[in-house]
Amino acid sequence: MRVTPVSSSVALVIGICQYAWLNNCGNDETDENKLAQLTELVKNTNKLAEKLRDRCGFKVTQLPKANNQLPNIMMPVSLEELDMAIGKLLCGKQPPKKVLLLFVGHGLTKHKLLGEKLFSEGFLADSYADNKTNYGFSLKTLHEYLRESEVEQFLVFLESCYSGKFLNEYDLSCLSGKQYLFVTSTQADNEASAEGHLIKALLHESLWNNKGKITGETLCQHLSEVGKGSNFIIAKSKESNITFAESTEGDKGSEPTVDSQTESEKQKLSETTLQRIESDNVNTTLYKKIPPSKEFLPSKEKVLRFIAGADKGEGVPCSKVFQAFPSVPEESFKDFLDNLVGEKLITLKFPRTNICKVSLTEKGKSNISPK
Repeated sequence: MRVTPVSSSVALVIGICQYAWLNNCGNDETDENKLAQLTELVKNTNKLAEKLRDRCGFKVTQLPKANNQLPNIMMPVSLEELDMAIGKLLCGKQPPKKVLLLFVGHGLTKHKLLGEKLFSEGFLADSYADNKTNYGFSLKTLHEYLRESEVEQFLVFLESCYSGKFLNEYDLSCLSGKQYLFVTSTQADNEASAEGHLIKALLHESLWNNKGKITGETLCQHLSEVGKGSNFIIAKSKESNITFAESTEGDKGSEPTVDSQTESEKQKLSETTLQRIESDNVNTTLYKKIPPSKEFLPSKEKVLRFIAGADKGEGVPCSKVFQAFPSVPEESFKDFLDNLVGEKLITLKFPRTNICKVSLTEKGKSNISPK
């Protein structure tokens, strides 16, 4: 069933697979594979755009687009185009009642160490982002546009690395009184899979085979079930009647939608659950990945000893430290490492802008007792 789009529901779908550093990868097989995976992901994004238009009633604009206004995944998208399109969607002169923003592409972070405190900012990378002087469209700017917007209802889906920074590091209380549903494919410090688990979840047949209205709550429940084992973060306003799709007839007889999970993968993913967390001071409900093992923090000496053993003279990537203690949630571990920095037991350094490494100070070395 085709739903006639109405101006009160407007969607901007951005799918970027053209990146300067990937197109110049030469014979690097890893980068070539990433480019191929990202290209396929953007193709799936276009399938979702069709559903938003035909099944959900959104008036859809896509980036990148050719001169004929049709989507063209082989074209680059500049930072200016990103800023202009997102700004127009959220802060245009005639705001619609409901907007949907979907971004699929690379995400970057910019780190800054001020004194002994580490600050980081997340970005949606444009095609010319170089991770040095140009990082892309700032998630902080996205938050500011949402805050100033006169739109009543927001649906935002971010399929990119580090997209969880949007929900972890920016205060949503300023959106009190508005209705929203925000979904990120990763937590704040996680890379996203090039396979695009969020897009696959949104295209999953179990969502579209339902008849009738798909509400925001229905969508949250669907993502919680299909996204088990993922790093999705879902934030929604407590009082919300957002409708994702007004009417559906099911997809029977249509082209099969994406379901990449094999039986073995489903069995593995079932071991991890999503927890719903209520917040009293922020008008938000959060769903976060909770590791299956018991949460506890290791001793300082144990962590210092691991860093000492793993450091070959250039520091140890923070991600490697996190992986060495998988039972500890990454957010808790970040606070733990911040405390070690404050005690001058370890130092942070960034040999490449987007990679954080840790190494022991002389004080840290002295805190390791001989075996």
